[in-house]
Amino acid sequence: LLVGSLKGHLGHMNTAAGIGSLVKGALCAHHGVAPPTAHAEAPTRLVPWERLPLRLAQTAASGIATVGVSSFGIGGTNAHVVLAAAPSAEEADAAAAAAAAAGAVAAVGASRATRGVPGWARRGLLASPAAAAMLHRGW
Repeated sequence: LLVGSLKGHLGHMNTAAGIGSLVKGALCAHHGVAPPTAHAEAPTRLVPWERLPLRLAQTAASGIATVGVSSFGIGGTNAHVVLAAAPSAEEADAAAAAAAAAGAVAAVGASRATRGVPGWARRGLLASPAAAAMLHRGW
């Protein structure tokens, strides 16, 4: 498991550290590359690196497919997220077609109107292939 940090690159960002780490993680997943951790030429001797499945990112690492981000807030709020690169449009279309052929419909949508998505569900729009395709395309 490759371990990196944003703090070495940008300093202590206080309450913005979580969003900075999220952006770094998204860029790593998108490009498939993790940058080396700045100012970490020698790993700390306080961590038993040889006994753990961890490796400090001392050089750029390619082949990154999944990224984990943890942010620990001053007030005790902790957030953890796992990111992966989005599939290509062709892969997403193929997956949607396979799901539709199997009779499955999954849709996630958002609306500024409070009656938006619940209204769609009441009218049965989420069950229609046209609505599922529209939501799949990010409408």
